[in-house]
Amino acid sequence: ICRHNKIRDILCTFAKHAGFHAETETQGLIPNSGEKPGNVVVFGIKGINQILAFDVTIRDTLQHSTLPIAANSSGHLVRVGFKAKMDKFQSICAEVPNLSFLPLVWESCGGSSSSVNDTLQSWSKLIANRSGSSYSSVIYLAYVGKYLFACRLPMRG
Repeated sequence: ICRHNKIRDILCTFAKHAGFHAETETQGLIPNSGEKPGNVVVFGIKGINQILAFDVTIRDTLQHSTLPIAANSSGHLVRVGFKAKMDKFQSICAEVPNLSFLPLVWESCGGSSSSVNDTLQSWSKLIANRSGSSYSSVIYLAYVGKYLFACRLPMRG
């Protein structure tokens, strides 16, 4: 939970630096439901009334039950984690006007889904434009932060 929350908070801060209104653990996105599809919710990301719910997911690369498959198939846990989140939330989010859903999936040893890389690249460009910094320095910091938190924090607690 500690690693998850650190990454969630970093992503929310990163979204704010990119110029978006972002919140963590937003309640009530799905009317009449207790479901909470996004750990980081960004408002106005695709248009003035658009909401994008990002779900941070970290899969334990060294988990005993998945280690044999993960060791032989690069990105296996990322694919499994991404599909599980899409299966759980994509259809209920699609029923809400202006709400989109995107899982951001990491393996505990540092691998990540293309959605993570695409998001970091997109927001890094926006941050570079807003701050006058070079894109390469912003994206470098994004990836350094991503891997430091993915690899260094304990899996639990």
